[in-house]
Amino acid sequence: AFDGDSEASALNCFTSFVRIFMPCFYDGESFVILHVTLLFFRQLLLYHLPHLHNQLEEAGVAPVVYATPWFITLFAYKNPLHVIMRLWHEYIRRGDPTFVPFLAVALMELEKQAFLDAQEDDFNSAVDRTRITSLEKLKDV
Repeated sequence: AFDGDSEASALNCFTSFVRIFMPCFYDGESFVILHVTLLFFRQLLLYHLPHLHNQLEEAGVAPVVYATPWFITLFAYKNPLHVIMRLWHEYIRRGDPTFVPFLAVALMELEKQAFLDAQEDDFNSAVDRTRITSLEKLKDV
């Protein structure tokens, strides 16, 4: 437990958080957990958003390109800190490490029209612009 006074205590809490809730952060040189998570996410995307999945695949935009930063950083990549704190709070409250790929699919669902409207050569940019920019958008996800 974090006592608020000790750097060692803060490090222990952060280490526990990473170990429990960020399994993709680093699990060795091969990043096995990350690869499995990406495969699972791809299958979820294919099941829930088949048209979008197929369009991204045809354009050569693989989940490894756009979802890796989401999974490694728990969506901290390019998102505002106040949104990430709320997201992480909900993530910890749920206590379910498998929540992240489902959240990624929900985010793709929310941004689906932007992807579908993008030109084939602009898919990478459209996916790269995918962010949870506000608490309102987080609620929608």
